[in-house]
Amino acid sequence: MPFSTTLAPWSDWRASVWVTRDRTKRSFTSNPPARLEPRREAPRSGTPRQNDPARVVSSLWTSEPQNVLKTAFMNPAASKHKLRSLMARPGLIRTLAPHDVFTAMIMEQAGLECLFLGGFGVSASMLGVPDLNLITVSEMADAIRRLTSRLSIPVIADGDTGHGDAHNIRRTVELFESAGAAGILIEDQVMPKRCGHFASKKVTSSEEFVRRIRTAVESRCDPDFLVFARTDALASHGVEEAIRRVNLAADVGAEAGFVEAPRTLEELATIPRRLKVPSLANMLTGGTTPIVSTSRLEELGYKFAVAPVESLMVTAGAIQSLCKAWLNEGRVDHLAAQAMPFANLKQALNVEHWLGTDPTSESGADDNRQ
Repeated sequence: MPFSTTLAPWSDWRASVWVTRDRTKRSFTSNPPARLEPRREAPRSGTPRQNDPARVVSSLWTSEPQNVLKTAFMNPAASKHKLRSLMARPGLIRTLAPHDVFTAMIMEQAGLECLFLGGFGVSASMLGVPDLNLITVSEMADAIRRLTSRLSIPVIADGDTGHGDAHNIRRTVELFESAGAAGILIEDQVMPKRCGHFASKKVTSSEEFVRRIRTAVESRCDPDFLVFARTDALASHGVEEAIRRVNLAADVGAEAGFVEAPRTLEELATIPRRLKVPSLANMLTGGTTPIVSTSRLEELGYKFAVAPVESLMVTAGAIQSLCKAWLNEGRVDHLAAQAMPFANLKQALNVEHWLGTDPTSESGADDNRQ
């Protein structure tokens, strides 16, 4: 079929076309999908003790796996709307940072309503390198796309410095938004940037930071795409300058703020009181910021709380234990069965969905494998 030589504006076309997924098929329809209702989890057996991570994790996977099949994934517009709805709702938004797609799926199935995709986890999982601005904007956009294609909750993505000048920032926003992100963080470090809890960070002028944020805001296709203004100026310029920078960014359209790496409880408490926009707290285990509970962060006035690399830390520790047991004991079934039964692993991956529901299919052949 020949293409028309007259093209409608991109905004009109995008507003009228929605993508729906039926297993491996992709089809287009002029009608948007039905509103997604909040997910209702089946009751879980037992009551895990407080502060006992092993019992909390094991309670998510009972002997009878829950049906976690996603029959419809959230389209980008619905994802951004969902994030806005979460922000309008009272209370703290607790988010984690997955380092790969399967980790993100487990997090959603566990009950998280929003995820954060950070440069640290993507750098480590995709390239095996530290967070030193080694990930390209295209690689980050690909990571976003892989996550959003399997999730039905919003993803906020780390845009670092915007990956260059105003032209690069515009392209970064376009790539992230088209990949399905619901929001982006843009920061004031100079390039090449580094993890916010590494030493010797350098930041741009406040004027340059404001220009970056204004460019990001003006580059959005959808005004619901959320722009976070992140500053790393606290380490070199103090908390007052960091707060001033985020508030300047709010004046040009940033709708959420992130002062990275407060060093004391006093600084942690001051930031949300002084910012003009909802604020994010970064609870990095072993980092610069004192760790407090999410309930305490909510009392202080934070809107978002993220544990940014903990999934990577927990996974790495578990794999080290697995390797040690295999090399020293010659078997690992006790570790694997304790972590997640094979039947639950298959359920999390929707094996029956991909192979069909015929009980004679090979999908059930290994149910009792040890």
